[in-house]
Amino acid sequence: MDYLEERRPRLDYSTLDNLARHLTRNFWADIERHHPEVDTLYLPADVAAAWKERLRTRIQRRRRADGSIEETVVERADRVMIFIAVRAFYLDIARWAGEEPGRWGPWVAPCPIKVAETADRKRLTRTKARMDQRTRERLLLLETFAQAAAEHHRIASAHLETARSVPPGGHFTLDGAPYTRGTNPAGAAARDAQGRLVHLDRAEHRAFWAWATVEFLRHTGVRVEEMLETTHHAMIQYRLPTTGEIVPLLQIAPSKTDVERVLLISPELADVLATIIRRVRDSKTGLIPLVTRYDCEERQWNAPAPVLFQYDRGGEPSTLNSQTVREILKEAVAFMRLTDAADLHPAGLPPDVHHRRHPHRPATSHRPGHCRTRQHQHHDGL
Repeated sequence: MDYLEERRPRLDYSTLDNLARHLTRNFWADIERHHPEVDTLYLPADVAAAWKERLRTRIQRRRRADGSIEETVVERADRVMIFIAVRAFYLDIARWAGEEPGRWGPWVAPCPIKVAETADRKRLTRTKARMDQRTRERLLLLETFAQAAAEHHRIASAHLETARSVPPGGHFTLDGAPYTRGTNPAGAAARDAQGRLVHLDRAEHRAFWAWATVEFLRHTGVRVEEMLETTHHAMIQYRLPTTGEIVPLLQIAPSKTDVERVLLISPELADVLATIIRRVRDSKTGLIPLVTRYDCEERQWNAPAPVLFQYDRGGEPSTLNSQTVREILKEAVAFMRLTDAADLHPAGLPPDVHHRRHPHRPATSHRPGHCRTRQHQHHDGL
């Protein structure tokens, strides 16, 4: 704990969280569990070797289509990162002991990690190759996915308009199924033939932000964190010194690389941004509401800003978060009926393109209210 407190001022929250996990769960908890006789940081050679061997693999858990859990032993991808954290832990204590021998001197011990064990170029090459392969597999479906997200929102908007066109308590039909609108004139809730409640306004909200997310990400190439932090102030104009032409630019705030970027706003991206602004703009003032966003990475509240990815949550502006983005994108994937040929699991993109299916019109299983899980009903109020 003293070591983590000493490192805290120079680390962000995520880095400190990962460091604590590597040193406690992956390192010392394993030593205590398998070698309870070791009560100092000095590790005998056989103890260190046994720990390194156990660290080579981990248990990967995956939920099958039938709900059961499948456990598989796989090679640990972040093994070298754990070695680096443990080696830094030992070397930092040894260096600090020269400055504060009374505090750190009793904990000095030989480092069980050699320099050669932290330089795994082959691992980095394999990781990059695996990431590039995932990108190539999914790039084939990018345009189809974007079209499906747009179609998903179009159908949700049509359903919402149909429901609002009938008076409270009135009957209407969606995709051949009968519905009865609720008694609240301000809402858009309806009940199907089985009496199940469906919130068509929430379905339209989620479909819209799924479309906006797909379009924003594919036209900018930014990370989800950077997208959610984008504000109206990030849209600027630059006048070319040679021709005097005004060029629209989008400023991307620093995130993972701590480097600010400026992107050229294409006509397609400009149309997406304009659609988002029209949706979030206050109808009375014409301004984008200022909203305070909670940064899940840094565990802190940011200053109020006109964030683009926001919505009205019971009369109060609120921002989207990464968990909501994951859920609404999963719904767009479910709308595509994109499945894995091996286990028909809808949450991932399969490597074999020939087993993917994308209907040009929605299946009957994707009527309003389909795929409504507990997270969908309660998360962020969408």
